[in-house]
Amino acid sequence: MKRGILLSVREQKDKDTGEDVLFATAYALPSKMKNGGLWYPKKEDSTYVRFVKKESNPEDYEYLSKLLPGCLVDITLGLNEFTNKTFVASMKLVEGTDVYDEATLYV
Repeated sequence: MKRGILLSVREQKDKDTGEDVLFATAYALPSKMKNGGLWYPKKEDSTYVRFVKKESNPEDYEYLSKLLPGCLVDITLGLNEFTNKTFVASMKLVEGTDVYDEATLYV
């Protein structure tokens, strides 16, 4: 599990199927090492995107569509066994943190 800051939530229609899809993009925060220092992820490992289709996963679609940029999220990664690559399995709001309103975010 990684912790990140939500950068954007974008909704659009799939060109091929016409389904509603949502892209939630988060930037990973540094991890704390045993010696107290911070470990920063490599550039290519620092951005995570969660892709959700409304028809196949309506609960996650509604949950993520209500979040606004600046929220702290926990990012859970999964492993694709065929390609041996990681993907974002879930992205959830960190308990006890705020979902900022638009008046606070956009000046």
